[in-house]
Amino acid sequence: IACTTLDVDLVCINVTEKLPFYFRRPPVNMAIDRGIYFELLYTPAIKDSTMRRYTISNAISLMQICKGK
Repeated sequence: IACTTLDVDLVCINVTEKLPFYFRRPPVNMAIDRGIYFELLYTPAIKDSTMRRYTISNAISLMQICKGK
């Protein structure tokens, strides 16, 4: 909902745990078109290998959906 209707500049995503949703291309592209940026919180991934695995997996998923934009 933040990608399509809310007046925000930044969407923060905690990627250090398994996300309860999948990124979908239409909302992500709409956010990019509206000038919204995504921030991935990765600091906890430095300490724990499980968090690091989720961080890498979720970041790759987002990058594939937004095609690196």
